[in-house]
Amino acid sequence: MENNQITEEKHYYARKFLLFLIITFTILLFTSIFLLNNATFVVSICILNIVIQIIRYNSAVVEIGNDYIKLKKGIFAASRYILFNEITSWHQEGKKIIVNYILNDSSEEKKEFIYTGAMEENVKESLLKDLNKIHTV
Repeated sequence: MENNQITEEKHYYARKFLLFLIITFTILLFTSIFLLNNATFVVSICILNIVIQIIRYNSAVVEIGNDYIKLKKGIFAASRYILFNEITSWHQEGKKIIVNYILNDSSEEKKEFIYTGAMEENVKESLLKDLNKIHTV
C-alpha cells in the first residue's frame, strides 16, 4: 500500500437506486391521493418513505478523515469509527469491501463491511483509491 495521507474529509454516498425510489413513491403518493377516497394509510406510508429516502440520499455511508474511517450502516444506526493505525488490511470481495482492524484498547481483531452495491461506479473507484492511500500497520 502507498504511504500517502488523506488531507481532507471525503464523503461517499450510496445513491444508485435512491432517486428511483423517491420518484416511484412520489408517483404512488399522487396517484393514491387522486384515485382513492380513503387513502390516509397509503399516503402516510408514502410520505414517510419519501422522507426516509431523502435522508438516505443526503447521508454519507463512508467518511474518510485525516486519521479515521467513519462507517454508517443505516439511517438510525450508530456510526463506527476506525482509526487508520487500527487497520491491518482490507480487500474487495464482490460487492463489498472488508476492512480488518484490531482495536487498540482490547487487541481484538474485527471486521467491518462496506457494501458497494448501491454506490455508483465512479464513487466506488474513488473510495478504492482513497483506501489504497491509507498506510496500514
